Amino acid sequence: MLPFPSTPPHLSPTHLNTPLPSHFQLQETKATNTGERSDIFKLIRLIMQRGYDPCIVFSFSKRECEALALQMVSLDLNTDAEKKLVQAIYTNALECLSEDDRCVGGKGGVWVGG
Repeated sequence: MLPFPSTPPHLSPTHLNTPLPSHFQLQETKATNTGERSDIFKLIRLIMQRGYDPCIVFSFSKRECEALALQMVSLDLNTDAEKKLVQAIYTNALECLSEDDRCVGGKGGVWVGG
């Protein structure tokens, strides 16, 4: 039986607690509705332009999440075929709801119900 290898130095717990150099640290986004594009928006646009999609972005602030989503509305993230599929799924999901529930979402928000 082979001995279990030791943890490589770059993965050791003490190394993981070492702060990153300042040029590697992400700064707080501070997404706003003032028309100024956030760093996250610029990063997503770059990812899409270079074909590195899909990606997942996390925000732990409800307000920032909404502001980022509103910024992303201007990006065209889907192909025409994907747009048709999204529309079909959305329409089918709405048809499963009662009339009252269909009118709940979207007043001034990101999505708009039928």
